Amino acid sequence: MEHLPFLSKTDRELVRKAAGIIAKDLSRHYSIPDLAEMVWVNRSKLQKIFTAAYGKGPYEYLANLRIEKAQTLLLEGMNLKQISIQIGFTGELSEANFIRFFKRKTGQTPGSWKENQMKMTG
Repeated sequence: MEHLPFLSKTDRELVRKAAGIIAKDLSRHYSIPDLAEMVWVNRSKLQKIFTAAYGKGPYEYLANLRIEKAQTLLLEGMNLKQISIQIGFTGELSEANFIRFFKRKTGQTPGSWKENQMKMTG
């Protein structure tokens, strides 16, 4: 989060706390009301100040963190099933749902993304 002089110090602290909660466990999806309750602010204010601070709402922030983590794990050689579980995709279709999510966010399947990264790094 960049320095945002138009947010009060209290609001910046609330946003940092909410972002920290999200980042702490990428496998968990917090609803806006649950997250707002955890940082002691009403949900509409949380949505407003979070979006002002990050340019996106809490869910999109979580989605971006999940993609970054997945990309790191792909480069480390972790398999898709393990990655999908680690970043919050569970159940029978977790791997397929993860692949669709990754492709929607990056424009590439995880395998294609990894292959392209390996080509670029030599």
